[in-house]
Amino acid sequence: MQLADDITPDDLKIFIEEAEEQLQLVNDEVVQLEKEATEDGLASIFRAAHTLKGSSAMLGYPAMSRVAHAMESLLDKLRNGEVTVTPELVDALLHSLDVLRVLTDELIEERGVEVDFESLVAELEACAGNEPVRATGGGEALLELKLNDQDLDMVSIALAAGESVFEIIASVTGENAFSSIRLFQLTTELSEQARLIKSAPSLEDIQAENNGTTFTAIVGYDKSDDELSALALSVQHIGNVKVSAYSPEPASTAEGTEKATKQGVAGEGRQKVVVSQTVRIDVDRLDNLMNLIGELVIDRTRLVQIGRSMATGSVRTQSSPCDQVDLNTDLTMIFMQPIPSLEPSILR
Repeated sequence: MQLADDITPDDLKIFIEEAEEQLQLVNDEVVQLEKEATEDGLASIFRAAHTLKGSSAMLGYPAMSRVAHAMESLLDKLRNGEVTVTPELVDALLHSLDVLRVLTDELIEERGVEVDFESLVAELEACAGNEPVRATGGGEALLELKLNDQDLDMVSIALAAGESVFEIIASVTGENAFSSIRLFQLTTELSEQARLIKSAPSLEDIQAENNGTTFTAIVGYDKSDDELSALALSVQHIGNVKVSAYSPEPASTAEGTEKATKQGVAGEGRQKVVVSQTVRIDVDRLDNLMNLIGELVIDRTRLVQIGRSMATGSVRTQSSPCDQVDLNTDLTMIFMQPIPSLEPSILR
């Protein structure tokens, strides 16, 4: 198991803690999903999968990133109503959860495991109704780009800004070992010099090294197709570039423009995202804090006794505000773990 070179033991520890937290959240919500699908529940699972995908990619753990990315894509379609909850879909999510736990255990125990995550990814993509891959001129399979509503909104914005929308296909002509680096450079160049609407592989997949040597993207560009082709060819070891005009279905474009307009009007009434009110603290820090609070309680009692022995109320008066703060009880509550939070795991 090879992780990114700059990952420290502390980074790995934080990742494992966060991964276990996110997996528990996914477990709770999938169990609930079997009973009833709610917008909040789907959003929670989606955010958890997105977090796992991003953090595992930064860790240099492509197996977990690949599975989490496939989960995220399926959940995105589920949230948008493109697919519905079925027993097969729930089984696929539970299977994904099991595989992600195995991959997390691999990091904890520092041992290699054999997991057929590619068949799991295929299972998730089948539930999402993804179309089969098509072949490019170079012979390598390239995922068909399918634009969602958000992508179509970006197409409409590009057209409204006077830009032309192109489909660009390219491939790495150098060594395959450096294909991720070359495609990352190409994606960065298109993002900076043009309007990158969607690409396959995506930037997340490239960073996780889940890519081949071919690349396709939909971009908005305010110059000609020849200049866009030259821009792609300016990246070292990028060749076989083909640029063609991209025209989405008129109905889809109109719907995307109308939706973007409605979202702009309704933006002011949109509710703010609820931020989690919990933080992760090392138990040893809490133990030290509790010991310090115990010492404060003892010192407070001593001050009261000194005040009484001196037959004056000054010390008693000064310590009175401390009586109103029961830090010992408050801190003890932090250590308490509600038993109901363990119930879904038992049911699972």
